[in-house]
Amino acid sequence: MPHDSLTLTIRLPDDSVRRVKADLEVLRLAAERSPEVRDRLQGLIDSGAQLLRFHTEGGAAVRAGELWVDLELADGLRDVLAAVRAGDR
Repeated sequence: MPHDSLTLTIRLPDDSVRRVKADLEVLRLAAERSPEVRDRLQGLIDSGAQLLRFHTEGGAAVRAGELWVDLELADGLRDVLAAVRAGDR
């Protein structure tokens, strides 16, 4: 019996990846300086919370076997990042 297959490539826009990398770098530096930030980040990891999220704008559209999705911080990391940027650790 023939087996049909489908190949799907998931693509991440460069700006989305750069933004997440920059945000993670801010968190890394803050964690090096602040035990409170380090504890909050460790708590997120230990809890099994979602750290990153894939997001499609207006629903997923697959064209020519490619799905474009944005990468972003999940709520927990965004909250810690916002506190770090506000100086509230």
